[in-house]
Amino acid sequence: MYRKRASTPNAPDKAGDLGRARDALERALTLNPSNPVACFQGAYASELLARHRRDHGEEYGPDLEKALALYRQGLAINSKLPQLHNSLGAALLWQAEQVWEEGGDPEPLLAETWKSFEHARNMAPQQSFAWNNFGEVRVTRALFQLARREDPGPGLRAALESYRKALELLPGDADLWANQARAHLLLATWVLEQGGDPRSELGSAEGALARARELNPRLGNAWRYLGETLGVRARWLAHQDKARDEDFEQAAKAWQQALELDPRQLEYRLAAGHFHRDRAEWMEHRGSDPAPVLKQALELAGQVLAARPQWARAQVLHASVLLAMAGTAAGAEQQRAWRDQAREELEQALARNPHLGPAWRHRLTALRQPVTGPPVP
Repeated sequence: MYRKRASTPNAPDKAGDLGRARDALERALTLNPSNPVACFQGAYASELLARHRRDHGEEYGPDLEKALALYRQGLAINSKLPQLHNSLGAALLWQAEQVWEEGGDPEPLLAETWKSFEHARNMAPQQSFAWNNFGEVRVTRALFQLARREDPGPGLRAALESYRKALELLPGDADLWANQARAHLLLATWVLEQGGDPRSELGSAEGALARARELNPRLGNAWRYLGETLGVRARWLAHQDKARDEDFEQAAKAWQQALELDPRQLEYRLAAGHFHRDRAEWMEHRGSDPAPVLKQALELAGQVLAARPQWARAQVLHASVLLAMAGTAAGAEQQRAWRDQAREELEQALARNPHLGPAWRHRLTALRQPVTGPPVP
């Protein structure tokens, strides 16, 4: 009952309900210590509680460790339950992402994650879950490679093969189609950043997302990835000097739909903020007023930082929007204030997560250069 109530939109006391659900399951374990189902349910409640605390800028480590311990306790009771191996791997994958976010090395956890999914696959090779999870590990590693400005292509192509196998087993799963689309989207992003033509990968992403939305029109991830895909297409058209307002507007509508479906997803707000900043920069380049769109981007960044004040990627977004604002037709004093604030935020972000350096350190270096005034007569 508690966990079900916690999962409802706008739950009034999500953390409290998840804690009470976990406590009830721990009491069940006290009465029956050999019950792997109670271990699984208690672990899942602890994991959800950890994610909730993380998204509110609170300490989440003890709850995550509790979840991992309960998953392992369940496997010690019965090591032949693939759902326990898959769930342990998913929690370890999330832990690896948090380690990366804090500037640490995620590779040992990714290796442990992979082993958990291999156990699940070996026990239930005809289930789609482990195959999907193999793809998720590869996509996560690809995201880290993109941040380092390294080629994620081989890993993403391997991820697509994993998703293909998962879809052979469960072709009616909307999430699988959305995950496949994301891999195509990340390949398209890399191609665009290298100055290539991303249209083939974008077309594959859009096709998979059309299928995902057909199966589940209310799947937030499908709309989020559509917003990102259409945003990459608009940026490519802008590089060709062929972009129109409608190209960016289509992406903006997809982002709005994603945010309406999953308003609590901070990742959606973060990515939407980057899209609006990119759109504003294109508008300024073509002579339009970017101020309203930059205001949207700044609001999204502020909302994320209000929930997680120490999140380095959110600080980077906020700083990048301030830099874009400093390039508009504002007064010199205001421009200087925005640049100073952006420099301070970037310094803090890169100190918290040095993995962001390859993509953003050059912006910080430029901000540290002295600003010269007009030539002396």
